[in-house]
Amino acid sequence: MDSKKSYYAIIPAEVRYCKDLSSSSKLLYAEITALCNKEGYCWASNNYFAELYQVSRGTISKWIKQLEINRFIKVSYLCNDNSKSISMRKIYLYAIKKETAASKTKQGASKTKEPASKTTKIILKDNIKNNNKDKPTDLNVVVDYFVENKVDILEANKFFNYFESNGWKVGGRTPMKNWKAAANNWMMRSKEFNNSNNKNNEFPDYYDRKVEYAIGNDSSKLNRYHKHLRNLGWTCVHSPTAGTIWKKT
Repeated sequence: MDSKKSYYAIIPAEVRYCKDLSSSSKLLYAEITALCNKEGYCWASNNYFAELYQVSRGTISKWIKQLEINRFIKVSYLCNDNSKSISMRKIYLYAIKKETAASKTKQGASKTKEPASKTTKIILKDNIKNNNKDKPTDLNVVVDYFVENKVDILEANKFFNYFESNGWKVGGRTPMKNWKAAANNWMMRSKEFNNSNNKNNEFPDYYDRKVEYAIGNDSSKLNRYHKHLRNLGWTCVHSPTAGTIWKKT
């Protein structure tokens, strides 16, 4: 990968004079605008930026977080099929708008933003904020919401695909009124399911006499281990010479 692109970079006044951004974050924003000129979004990873600026990946994450919190960029994730790993990250630029006297009169001191000039060749992500309660605008909105709640991206994909396939209907019949409420229920159930499954992770997926020795006199734990083995297809048999042993059937 070429570490130094020849595209020009842009740092709007709103970014340059933002007191909540470090100088390095502003420089990173400029690099992101340069990379957006090619595909309409920035595809570079933290490793790419870390190598480019000779800093750690953690430092890059902090810079990106600053830009994201101040709504100068939008970060979206794509994950591999049937996997929890992220296959790609896309960084979009929020449109920068300039304050006018009219906007100040109507909205007080609140900041507004207008699209950047078309001559910049930067493709901006429009309508990123999802104002619809009944259903999300796209998968990225769902992924962002699940990530905010510290839930796996895979669960976000499951949720979106399930309701997208049935027309965003609750129980397959009633049109959904609030997708975030449905997502909250989905996340709660997924956590309960994962917690129940995690009980089996305390044991190996094979018979080991050392595990029984380690369990000792804890009959409840020993029963859970034996039940775990039976669920995996192991059978307990008694041998006159070896005593009680377990075999995979």
